[in-house]
Amino acid sequence: GRTVGAAYRMYHLTAGELMLGAFLLAGDMMCTPLRARGQIMFGAGVGVLTIFMRLYGVIECEMYWSILIMNTLVTLIDARTQRAVLGIPEA
Repeated sequence: GRTVGAAYRMYHLTAGELMLGAFLLAGDMMCTPLRARGQIMFGAGVGVLTIFMRLYGVIECEMYWSILIMNTLVTLIDARTQRAVLGIPEA
């Protein structure tokens, strides 16, 4: 019922490991998808999981857990965003 103020939003954006995870860990080239569409899906998934765990979860280090969960899905994201090879008909 209460309105969310700017101080509350800034606290959640700058508190904890959010900046470290967003700029260093989520951008690691070894465990992110290969294509731009997949990287956007990966980043959106990390963000949604982090918000969900931070607001409704009871575990610590939400950013790290969301990156680990999305890292397990990287092969599925790469398979989903694979480009078609020219000259080969789709099955």
